[in-house]
Amino acid sequence: MLFLISCAVIITVYLIYSRYFRKNALKNLEYSTKTSAHEIFEGDDFYLYENISNAKNMPLPNIRVETQLPYGLEFCLYSDGAKGKSRSMGRCSVESIFVLKPNNAVERRWRINARKRGVYYLGSVRVALSDLFGITKIYTHFDSQKSTENRITVLPRSLNIEKTFAPATDPYGDISSTFNLLSDPLIWAGAREYAPGDPINKINWKSTARLSRPMVNIEEYNEKHSYDIIFNIQSHQRENEGSMPQNSEISEMGISLCASLIDHCCTQGISVRLFSNCRSTEEGNEYFTSPEYKDRGELLAAMRMLAEMDTHISCRFERLLELLLREEKTEDNRSIILISPYIDKEIVEFSKILLSRGINISVFLTSHRTASIDMPKEVNIYYKTYK
Repeated sequence: MLFLISCAVIITVYLIYSRYFRKNALKNLEYSTKTSAHEIFEGDDFYLYENISNAKNMPLPNIRVETQLPYGLEFCLYSDGAKGKSRSMGRCSVESIFVLKPNNAVERRWRINARKRGVYYLGSVRVALSDLFGITKIYTHFDSQKSTENRITVLPRSLNIEKTFAPATDPYGDISSTFNLLSDPLIWAGAREYAPGDPINKINWKSTARLSRPMVNIEEYNEKHSYDIIFNIQSHQRENEGSMPQNSEISEMGISLCASLIDHCCTQGISVRLFSNCRSTEEGNEYFTSPEYKDRGELLAAMRMLAEMDTHISCRFERLLELLLREEKTEDNRSIILISPYIDKEIVEFSKILLSRGINISVFLTSHRTASIDMPKEVNIYYKTYK
Protein backbone atom coordinates (compact mmCIF):
# COMPACT_ATOMS: atom_id res chain seq x y z
CA MET A 1 0.00 0.00 0.00
CA LEU A 2 2.82 2.39 0.86
CA PHE A 3 4.44 1.64 -2.50
CA LEU A 4 1.27 2.51 -4.39
CA ILE A 5 0.91 5.75 -2.46
CA SER A 6 4.56 6.67 -3.23
CA CYS A 7 4.03 5.94 -6.93
CA ALA A 8 0.85 8.03 -6.95
CA VAL A 9 2.66 10.93 -5.29
CA ILE A 10 5.58 10.73 -7.75
CA ILE A 11 3.24 10.61 -10.73
CA THR A 12 1.20 13.52 -9.37
CA VAL A 13 4.33 15.61 -8.75
CA TYR A 14 5.62 14.82 -12.24
CA LEU A 15 2.30 15.73 -13.87
CA ILE A 16 2.31 19.05 -12.00
CA TYR A 17 5.94 19.64 -13.03
CA SER A 18 5.22 18.61 -16.63
CA ARG A 19 2.26 20.98 -16.83
CA TYR A 20 4.32 23.79 -15.34
CA PHE A 21 7.16 23.04 -17.76
CA ARG A 22 4.88 23.09 -20.80
CA LYS A 23 3.32 26.37 -19.68
CA ASN A 24 6.51 28.28 -18.84
CA ALA A 25 9.43 26.73 -20.75
CA LEU A 26 9.14 29.09 -23.73
CA LYS A 27 8.49 32.23 -21.68
CA ASN A 28 11.28 34.84 -21.86
CA LEU A 29 13.35 32.54 -24.05
CA GLU A 30 15.06 34.86 -26.52
CA TYR A 31 17.30 34.27 -29.52
CA SER A 32 19.47 36.79 -31.39
CA THR A 33 22.33 36.73 -33.89
CA LYS A 34 25.02 39.03 -35.23
CA THR A 35 27.87 38.64 -37.70
CA SER A 36 31.54 39.58 -37.43
CA ALA A 37 31.48 41.29 -40.86
CA HIS A 38 28.85 42.78 -43.10
CA GLU A 39 30.61 42.56 -46.49
CA ILE A 40 32.97 39.84 -47.69
CA PHE A 41 33.95 38.22 -50.98
CA GLU A 42 33.06 34.76 -52.21
CA GLY A 43 35.23 32.12 -50.60
CA ASP A 44 35.98 34.17 -47.47
CA ASP A 45 35.08 33.18 -43.90
CA PHE A 46 33.21 35.11 -41.23
CA TYR A 47 31.84 34.41 -37.76
CA LEU A 48 28.20 34.09 -36.68
CA TYR A 49 27.45 34.81 -33.02
CA GLU A 50 24.30 33.26 -31.55
CA ASN A 51 22.86 34.26 -28.19
CA ILE A 52 20.14 32.24 -26.44
CA SER A 53 18.96 33.71 -23.14
CA ASN A 54 16.66 32.30 -20.47
CA ALA A 55 15.31 35.36 -18.62
CA LYS A 56 13.20 33.56 -15.98
CA ASN A 57 13.63 31.74 -12.67
CA MET A 58 13.27 28.31 -14.23
CA PRO A 59 16.12 26.13 -15.48
CA LEU A 60 16.01 24.47 -18.88
CA PRO A 61 17.85 21.17 -18.34
CA ASN A 62 17.98 20.01 -21.94
CA ILE A 63 18.00 22.25 -25.01
CA ARG A 64 18.69 20.87 -28.48
CA VAL A 65 19.33 23.60 -31.06
CA GLU A 66 19.69 23.06 -34.81
CA THR A 67 21.18 26.13 -36.50
CA GLN A 68 20.33 26.43 -40.19
CA LEU A 69 22.04 28.47 -42.89
CA PRO A 70 20.60 29.70 -46.19
CA TYR A 71 21.82 28.06 -49.38
CA GLY A 72 25.17 29.54 -50.36
CA LEU A 73 26.69 29.52 -46.86
CA GLU A 74 28.40 26.57 -45.15
CA PHE A 75 29.68 25.79 -41.66
CA CYS A 76 33.43 25.30 -41.25
CA LEU A 77 33.93 22.52 -38.73
CA TYR A 78 37.33 21.46 -37.42
CA SER A 79 38.31 18.09 -35.97
CA ASP A 80 41.54 16.76 -34.47
CA GLY A 81 43.11 13.84 -36.30
CA ALA A 82 46.41 12.03 -36.75
CA LYS A 83 47.56 14.72 -39.19
CA GLY A 84 46.43 17.61 -37.01
CA LYS A 85 43.30 19.71 -37.38
CA SER A 86 41.20 19.03 -40.47
CA ARG A 87 38.57 21.35 -41.87
CA SER A 88 35.28 20.04 -43.22
CA MET A 89 32.65 22.01 -45.12
CA GLY A 90 29.44 21.31 -47.00
CA ARG A 91 27.04 21.35 -44.03
CA CYS A 92 24.20 23.88 -43.93
CA SER A 93 23.03 22.93 -40.43
CA VAL A 94 24.62 21.91 -37.12
CA GLU A 95 23.10 20.59 -33.92
CA SER A 96 24.16 21.26 -30.34
CA ILE A 97 22.88 20.33 -26.87
CA PHE A 98 23.34 22.36 -23.69
CA VAL A 99 21.76 23.42 -20.38
CA LEU A 100 20.43 26.88 -19.56
CA LYS A 101 20.42 27.98 -15.94
CA PRO A 102 17.82 30.45 -14.62
CA ASN A 103 18.45 34.04 -15.78
CA ASN A 104 21.41 32.95 -17.84
CA ALA A 105 22.48 33.04 -21.48
CA VAL A 106 24.64 31.00 -23.80
CA GLU A 107 26.61 32.55 -26.67
CA ARG A 108 28.04 30.41 -29.42
CA ARG A 109 30.38 31.28 -32.27
CA TRP A 110 30.32 29.54 -35.64
CA ARG A 111 32.83 29.92 -38.47
CA ILE A 112 31.03 30.14 -41.81
CA ASN A 113 32.31 30.07 -45.38
CA ALA A 114 30.59 32.18 -48.06
CA ARG A 115 30.34 29.85 -51.03
CA LYS A 116 28.00 31.91 -53.23
CA ARG A 117 27.48 35.63 -53.75
CA GLY A 118 24.28 37.20 -52.49
CA VAL A 119 22.65 39.01 -49.57
CA TYR A 120 21.82 36.83 -46.56
CA TYR A 121 20.03 37.30 -43.24
CA LEU A 122 21.17 34.78 -40.61
CA GLY A 123 19.31 33.58 -37.55
CA SER A 124 17.10 30.57 -38.20
CA VAL A 125 17.06 27.77 -35.59
CA ARG A 126 14.87 24.87 -34.59
CA VAL A 127 14.74 24.33 -30.82
CA ALA A 128 13.66 21.25 -28.89
CA LEU A 129 13.19 21.59 -25.11
CA SER A 130 12.80 18.60 -22.82
CA ASP A 131 12.24 18.34 -19.09
CA LEU A 132 14.57 16.87 -16.49
CA PHE A 133 13.46 13.32 -17.29
CA GLY A 134 13.40 13.74 -21.06
CA ILE A 135 9.73 12.79 -21.28
CA THR A 136 7.99 16.11 -21.89
CA LYS A 137 9.22 17.76 -25.08
CA ILE A 138 8.43 21.12 -26.67
CA TYR A 139 9.41 22.11 -30.20
CA THR A 140 9.65 25.64 -31.55
CA HIS A 141 11.36 27.70 -34.24
CA PHE A 142 13.15 31.05 -33.98
CA ASP A 143 13.83 33.52 -36.78
CA SER A 144 15.85 36.60 -35.91
CA GLN A 145 14.48 39.91 -37.09
CA LYS A 146 16.19 41.19 -40.23
CA SER A 147 18.64 43.92 -39.33
CA THR A 148 22.12 45.17 -40.14
CA GLU A 149 23.44 43.05 -37.25
CA ASN A 150 22.64 39.73 -38.92
CA ARG A 151 22.93 40.80 -42.58
CA ILE A 152 25.90 39.66 -44.64
CA THR A 153 26.59 40.74 -48.24
CA VAL A 154 28.77 38.34 -50.21
CA LEU A 155 30.40 40.17 -53.10
CA PRO A 156 31.25 38.23 -56.29
CA ARG A 157 34.91 37.34 -56.66
CA SER A 158 36.58 38.15 -59.98
CA LEU A 159 37.86 35.24 -62.02
CA ASN A 160 41.03 34.99 -64.10
CA ILE A 161 39.76 35.63 -67.62
CA GLU A 162 42.98 34.51 -69.31
CA LYS A 163 42.80 31.09 -67.61
CA THR A 164 39.03 30.61 -67.87
CA PHE A 165 38.48 31.65 -71.49
CA ALA A 166 40.42 31.10 -74.69
CA PRO A 167 41.78 32.66 -76.79
CA ALA A 168 42.81 35.34 -74.29
CA THR A 169 45.34 37.46 -76.18
CA ASP A 170 43.04 40.42 -75.68
CA PRO A 171 40.03 39.42 -73.59
CA TYR A 172 38.32 42.74 -74.15
CA GLY A 173 38.47 42.74 -77.96
CA ASP A 174 38.75 45.79 -80.12
CA ILE A 175 37.82 49.11 -78.53
CA SER A 176 35.44 51.75 -79.84
CA SER A 177 36.70 55.08 -78.60
CA THR A 178 35.98 58.76 -78.97
CA PHE A 179 39.10 60.40 -80.45
CA ASN A 180 39.40 64.10 -79.69
CA LEU A 181 40.51 66.44 -82.45
CA LEU A 182 42.30 68.66 -79.95
CA SER A 183 45.42 67.44 -78.16
CA ASP A 184 45.90 67.65 -74.40
CA PRO A 185 48.62 70.22 -73.51
CA LEU A 186 49.16 68.54 -70.13
CA ILE A 187 50.20 65.19 -71.63
CA TRP A 188 53.58 65.31 -73.43
CA ALA A 189 54.93 62.52 -75.62
CA GLY A 190 58.26 64.17 -76.38
CA ALA A 191 59.50 67.03 -78.54
CA ARG A 192 60.08 67.59 -82.26
CA GLU A 193 61.64 70.28 -84.43
CA TYR A 194 59.66 73.43 -85.00
CA ALA A 195 57.64 73.58 -88.25
CA PRO A 196 56.09 76.69 -89.81
CA GLY A 197 52.63 77.25 -88.43
CA ASP A 198 53.29 75.71 -84.98
CA PRO A 199 51.91 77.89 -82.13
CA ILE A 200 54.51 79.83 -80.15
CA ASN A 201 53.01 78.65 -76.82
CA LYS A 202 53.97 75.05 -77.67
CA ILE A 203 57.70 75.75 -77.93
CA ASN A 204 59.78 73.68 -75.51
CA TRP A 205 62.31 76.27 -74.37
CA LYS A 206 64.53 73.83 -72.47
CA SER A 207 64.92 71.56 -75.50
CA THR A 208 65.42 74.59 -77.73
CA ALA A 209 68.28 75.87 -75.53
CA ARG A 210 69.87 72.44 -75.29
CA LEU A 211 69.76 71.64 -79.03
CA SER A 212 70.26 75.22 -80.27
CA ARG A 213 67.26 74.97 -82.61
CA PRO A 214 63.55 75.61 -82.01
CA MET A 215 61.69 72.59 -80.62
CA VAL A 216 57.96 72.17 -79.87
CA ASN A 217 56.11 69.78 -77.57
CA ILE A 218 54.39 66.68 -78.94
CA GLU A 219 51.04 66.42 -77.20
CA GLU A 220 48.93 63.30 -76.77
CA TYR A 221 45.32 63.04 -77.86
CA ASN A 222 42.61 61.98 -75.42
CA GLU A 223 40.67 58.79 -76.03
CA LYS A 224 37.50 57.98 -74.16
CA HIS A 225 36.86 54.23 -73.93
CA SER A 226 33.53 52.83 -72.81
CA TYR A 227 31.84 49.43 -72.68
CA ASP A 228 28.34 48.01 -72.54
CA ILE A 229 28.10 44.50 -71.07
CA ILE A 230 25.05 42.51 -72.20
CA PHE A 231 24.61 39.51 -69.91
CA ASN A 232 22.33 36.54 -70.65
CA ILE A 233 21.14 35.16 -67.31
CA GLN A 234 19.67 32.04 -68.95
CA SER A 235 21.60 28.77 -68.77
CA HIS A 236 20.09 27.42 -72.02
CA GLN A 237 17.75 28.57 -74.79
CA ARG A 238 14.52 26.88 -73.66
CA GLU A 239 14.14 28.71 -70.36
CA ASN A 240 11.22 31.13 -70.15
CA GLU A 241 10.57 34.35 -68.28
CA GLY A 242 9.64 34.07 -64.62
CA SER A 243 11.75 30.98 -64.01
CA MET A 244 15.18 30.48 -62.48
CA PRO A 245 18.12 29.24 -64.59
CA GLN A 246 18.18 25.43 -64.44
CA ASN A 247 21.99 25.40 -64.25
CA SER A 248 22.80 28.04 -61.66
CA GLU A 249 26.56 27.43 -61.99
CA ILE A 250 26.53 28.81 -65.55
CA SER A 251 24.63 31.93 -64.47
CA GLU A 252 26.90 32.47 -61.46
CA MET A 253 29.99 32.13 -63.69
CA GLY A 254 28.50 34.84 -65.91
CA ILE A 255 28.09 37.11 -62.88
CA SER A 256 31.72 36.45 -61.84
CA LEU A 257 32.80 37.32 -65.39
CA CYS A 258 30.80 40.57 -65.19
CA ALA A 259 32.61 41.32 -61.91
CA SER A 260 35.99 40.75 -63.59
CA LEU A 261 35.18 42.98 -66.56
CA ILE A 262 33.73 45.78 -64.40
CA ASP A 263 36.74 45.52 -62.09
CA HIS A 264 39.12 45.95 -65.04
CA CYS A 265 37.18 48.87 -66.48
CA CYS A 266 36.85 50.78 -63.20
CA THR A 267 40.53 50.23 -62.40
CA GLN A 268 41.50 51.64 -65.79
CA GLY A 269 39.04 54.54 -65.56
CA ILE A 270 36.87 53.15 -68.38
CA SER A 271 33.12 53.75 -68.36
CA VAL A 272 31.01 50.57 -68.21
CA ARG A 273 27.32 49.66 -68.00
CA LEU A 274 25.47 46.37 -67.61
CA PHE A 275 22.28 45.15 -69.28
CA SER A 276 20.71 41.79 -68.44
CA ASN A 277 17.48 39.85 -68.83
CA CYS A 278 17.32 39.23 -65.08
CA ARG A 279 14.66 40.74 -62.85
CA SER A 280 15.01 44.49 -62.39
CA THR A 281 14.79 46.20 -59.01
CA GLU A 282 12.65 48.95 -60.58
CA GLU A 283 9.01 48.13 -61.19
CA GLY A 284 7.82 48.28 -64.80
CA ASN A 285 11.24 47.60 -66.33
CA GLU A 286 11.35 44.53 -68.55
CA TYR A 287 15.09 44.10 -68.13
CA PHE A 288 17.89 45.08 -65.78
CA THR A 289 19.98 48.21 -66.37
CA SER A 290 22.84 49.18 -64.10
CA PRO A 291 24.15 52.69 -63.45
CA GLU A 292 27.25 53.77 -65.36
CA TYR A 293 30.46 53.07 -63.45
CA LYS A 294 33.46 55.18 -64.43
CA ASP A 295 36.35 54.83 -61.98
CA ARG A 296 37.83 52.93 -59.05
CA GLY A 297 35.75 54.87 -56.53
CA GLU A 298 32.55 53.32 -57.93
CA LEU A 299 33.87 49.73 -58.01
CA LEU A 300 32.45 48.74 -54.60
CA ALA A 301 28.99 49.98 -55.61
CA ALA A 302 29.22 47.84 -58.74
CA MET A 303 30.16 44.74 -56.72
CA ARG A 304 27.22 45.37 -54.37
CA MET A 305 24.95 45.63 -57.40
CA LEU A 306 26.15 42.23 -58.64
CA ALA A 307 25.79 40.70 -55.16
CA GLU A 308 22.14 41.77 -55.00
CA MET A 309 21.32 40.70 -58.58
CA ASP A 310 18.12 38.64 -58.81
CA THR A 311 18.64 35.70 -61.17
CA HIS A 312 14.96 35.26 -62.07
CA ILE A 313 14.56 35.54 -65.85
CA SER A 314 12.55 38.67 -66.67
CA CYS A 315 12.47 38.11 -70.44
CA ARG A 316 14.07 35.85 -72.99
CA PHE A 317 17.48 36.97 -74.27
CA GLU A 318 16.33 37.57 -77.85
CA ARG A 319 13.68 39.91 -76.43
CA LEU A 320 16.37 41.83 -74.54
CA LEU A 321 18.44 42.27 -77.72
CA GLU A 322 15.34 43.47 -79.56
CA LEU A 323 14.54 46.03 -76.85
CA LEU A 324 18.12 47.35 -76.74
CA LEU A 325 18.05 48.01 -80.49
CA ARG A 326 14.55 49.49 -80.45
CA GLU A 327 15.30 51.81 -77.52
CA GLU A 328 18.71 52.73 -79.01
CA LYS A 329 20.57 51.78 -75.82
CA THR A 330 23.68 50.78 -77.79
CA GLU A 331 25.69 53.88 -78.69
CA ASP A 332 28.15 54.06 -81.58
CA ASN A 333 31.08 55.09 -79.37
CA ARG A 334 30.73 52.16 -76.95
CA SER A 335 32.16 48.67 -77.39
CA ILE A 336 29.89 45.71 -76.64
CA ILE A 337 30.77 42.66 -74.55
CA LEU A 338 28.11 39.97 -74.83
CA ILE A 339 28.07 37.15 -72.24
CA SER A 340 25.96 34.08 -73.01
CA PRO A 341 26.10 30.28 -72.63
CA TYR A 342 25.05 29.80 -76.25
CA ILE A 343 24.97 31.45 -79.67
CA ASP A 344 21.78 31.48 -81.72
CA LYS A 345 20.50 33.21 -84.85
CA GLU A 346 19.26 36.23 -82.88
CA ILE A 347 22.74 36.85 -81.46
CA VAL A 348 24.24 36.55 -84.95
CA GLU A 349 21.77 39.09 -86.37
CA PHE A 350 22.36 41.42 -83.41
CA SER A 351 26.12 41.26 -84.03
CA LYS A 352 25.70 42.04 -87.73
CA ILE A 353 23.60 45.11 -86.94
CA LEU A 354 26.20 46.43 -84.50
CA LEU A 355 29.07 45.78 -86.90
CA SER A 356 27.23 47.65 -89.66
CA ARG A 357 27.16 50.68 -87.33
CA GLY A 358 30.90 50.40 -86.65
CA ILE A 359 30.46 49.05 -83.11
CA ASN A 360 33.01 46.46 -81.97
CA ILE A 361 31.60 43.39 -80.24
CA SER A 362 33.15 40.55 -78.25
CA VAL A 363 31.30 37.39 -77.15
CA PHE A 364 32.14 35.27 -74.09
CA LEU A 365 30.59 31.78 -74.02
CA THR A 366 30.11 30.48 -70.47
CA SER A 367 29.15 26.92 -71.45
CA HIS A 368 30.81 24.09 -73.37
CA ARG A 369 27.53 23.12 -75.05
CA THR A 370 27.54 25.55 -77.97
CA ALA A 371 25.88 25.04 -81.35
CA SER A 372 28.06 25.54 -84.41
CA ILE A 373 26.60 28.77 -85.80
CA ASP A 374 28.75 30.96 -88.00
CA MET A 375 29.42 34.34 -86.45
CA PRO A 376 30.85 37.27 -88.45
CA LYS A 377 34.63 37.12 -88.55
CA GLU A 378 34.87 40.58 -87.04
CA VAL A 379 33.36 39.33 -83.76
CA ASN A 380 35.86 38.29 -81.08
CA ILE A 381 34.64 35.01 -79.53
CA TYR A 382 36.08 33.56 -76.32
CA TYR A 383 35.26 29.99 -75.31
CA LYS A 384 35.25 28.55 -71.82
CA THR A 385 38.22 26.29 -71.22
CA TYR A 386 38.10 22.85 -69.60
CA LYS A 387 40.53 23.78 -66.81
